[in-house]
Amino acid sequence: MRLLHLGTLLIVLIGCCWAPALAAEPPAATDGKVKARIDFYGESLCPDCRNFTATLDRRGEAGRSGLLGEGQFNDWVDLRYVAWGNVKNITDNTTGEVTYKCQHGPEECFFNNIINCAQALYPVQSKWFPFVACMEAGLNRTAADAGEREQNWETTEICAEAHELSAADLQACAEGPQGAELQQKAAEETWNLVPPHTFVPWVLVNGVPLGFAAQDVDRPVCAAIGGPGAGKPPLCATINERLLNETCTWWYA
Repeated sequence: MRLLHLGTLLIVLIGCCWAPALAAEPPAATDGKVKARIDFYGESLCPDCRNFTATLDRRGEAGRSGLLGEGQFNDWVDLRYVAWGNVKNITDNTTGEVTYKCQHGPEECFFNNIINCAQALYPVQSKWFPFVACMEAGLNRTAADAGEREQNWETTEICAEAHELSAADLQACAEGPQGAELQQKAAEETWNLVPPHTFVPWVLVNGVPLGFAAQDVDRPVCAAIGGPGAGKPPLCATINERLLNETCTWWYA
């Protein structure tokens, strides 16, 4: 079995829970590197989404390095976090007014807006992602379920200060017209996914949905990245060794 350097990733992994899809155009190559794009559709208070953020950010229990937090992949991956997820539309039968119901309550809607606003206000990945990872690691579901924002907002402020973001600007965005606009865009993009998402985290690498294999996102990333003379991050070599010892069927196109 041989892993290919793919400019555009179109991989179906049978037996490892991958789902087929049309591949998106990969990010433009820089300095001879072919980058990978990760589109992450999730929710701020979803436990599995928070675990996925942690997978990207740091070394996991199985000893696998975080793709972004430890720096190996920072120049190889373009990440987007579309914070919306499994939101339901609620229509008032009397007025016809449509409101949104987030899966884990109103506080999740607010912190979804914070995630979307962080990317809009601080578009550099090395700026917004560490903040989001910090915030998600510290959010308290019990307080959120009780509608007690103070504790979780204190976490947000601490993370914003640690990563040199303005908590006041994030709040103004999340509660204002910009946040509403970003929320609507996240909703429409999530609803228009082809194939539609069936759960969160719903993760795509260069347009290919990973399904239940999202926690192993390092594998398709290593398959997608590359470039003449660029080499690959050291982590990819250990992934290749692990793949050789697993029973999977790969299709390339």
